[in-house]
This record gives sequence, C-alpha cells and structure tokens, in this order.
Amino acid sequence: MELIVKNLGPIKGNQQSIDLSKKFFILLGYNNSGKTYVSQLLWTIFNQDKHIQFIKSSFSNGILENVSEQSQGQWKIELTQTLIDSILEKFSLFLEEEIFTVLNQDKTHNIERENPLFSLKANISDFENREFADILPIMESLNMVFINDEGRLATHLKVTKKSGERTLKLSLHGVKKLPEKSWKFYTIRVLLAFFINTPLIQSKFSPFFLPASRAFFSTFYTYIYEVERNKREEDFRLISELTSIEEFIKKRSKRPYTQPVNQAIEALYALNHNTSSLDVYNARLIELAEIMGGDII
Repeated sequence: MELIVKNLGPIKGNQQSIDLSKKFFILLGYNNSGKTYVSQLLWTIFNQDKHIQFIKSSFSNGILENVSEQSQGQWKIELTQTLIDSILEKFSLFLEEEIFTVLNQDKTHNIERENPLFSLKANISDFENREFADILPIMESLNMVFINDEGRLATHLKVTKKSGERTLKLSLHGVKKLPEKSWKFYTIRVLLAFFINTPLIQSKFSPFFLPASRAFFSTFYTYIYEVERNKREEDFRLISELTSIEEFIKKRSKRPYTQPVNQAIEALYALNHNTSSLDVYNARLIELAEIMGGDII
C-alpha cells in the first residue's frame, strides 16, 4: 500500500509515495523539510487506538453496506478493489482531520494555513497472495461482555485468509451471535489492519516515536521542571481570562507537545522507578569512587 503526502507542514505538492508494506524507512532531507511531520503521520497510521477511533467515527459509515453474515457467527468478506478504495479513502479523510489533534494544533490556525492532504492507495493484487491468521478478543475496546448459550464468557474472533484467495473469513469462538453494530466494528477493524499491514490486531504492540535529537532530551527535562512551577500561575491566569469552565478545561488539558512526543515523554518519565544496581558494574564503581575520593550513589 502506498501513502502520498501532498500537503503537510513544509511539504507541498509532493508526488513521491511511501510504500507502507516495508518494515524500515529512512527519511532524508534538510532541517525543516518535513521529516518529523511524516514520521508522526506514520505513527498515526499504524496506531491501533487511532484505528478504533476511526471505526467509531462517522468516517467509517457505509463501508460494509454490502457485507452481511453468511451463517450464524461466520462471515466471508470478498476483498474487492471497491472495498479497498472505500476503506482507504475514508481512512485518509479521517487522518486529515485527526492530524491536527496528533500534532497538537488548533484547526482554526491550521498547518501552514492549508488543510493537509493525504492519499492511501492499494491494489487488490497486493493482497491476493498474502496469508493471514489472527485472533481478536471480541470484548476489546467496546467495554462489552457477551455470554454464549452455555453461560461462558465469549472469547475471540478468528480471522483467516489463504494465499491466492480474495476471501477473508471471520468466525466467532465462544459466542454464537454478535449485535450488528459490534460485528461491523470488528470487521472494519480487521479489514483496516489487513490493508495497512498491521501484523497483530490484538493491540499487543503499538508504534512508539523516539526523537533522536539531543535537543529533545534537554527540552524534556526542562518540561518536567517547569510544568509544576508554572502550573499554578497559568491556572490563575486562565481563570481570570476565560469565561467558562468548559473553555478552562479545554485550554488546561492541552499539552505542549504532539501526541507521539507526549508518549515518549511519559515513557521516559516512567523509567527507573524500581532501579537496582547490576553486579557487573560494582567493581568499576568502587574503583571510580576511590579515584574521585568520594561516594557514588
């Protein structure tokens, strides 16, 4: 599947595509040429929380109008070019809206004063020879519990596809029936994961954005030190300036960084809460302490 970013930050009128079936990308360019924008867009495309958000949004309406249950608890979905185009077109439109939230930008003061424009394209032949088998817990992300006829908790949805076929098979295990809204939710999620080459649809893994710039880490520590110091002063200013509690909450909940960077900051801040020294370094630490004439803690 190919991604074309035609308008995002400093990127304008681009026609160079990115092959999303690859597992490794190298972005080359001058400073402020859009590399970070693209990498955070890739983070968004492969982020399974965003997939769920897309499926629950109005963007996904109408995708499965021609798909129905074949038998009780089983579906066969024919992979057609029309179905692929429909899902990817709607997901592209969703990304064009969601990128404002991901990049922590106000849409009224949007990116470079122009709306972003993305294009996701794939050919049915790209998927024909791909084998696929996965299991999706059916209660995941919906806060729903289903009980089968034996009174047991519902377990999972099995998804399979054989090489050379254009049929995706879904079958329920542990429950015989799902409400229409629920099976459409899971079906669209499976299709989206299949098309954009997400290897596991069980949300065991999610993309992680780790900036390589040394400046990021110094900024990170500045962020940690300054947040609490400035928080009270900022709260008083907002209360005095804003006219409603809703406006105050909206302004106060907004973070200073993009969602991928916030994820990295939270992960770094959570590190080393339960530290323990490694025996292999103890001898070196003793030697260093003797050289310096002090203690190392």
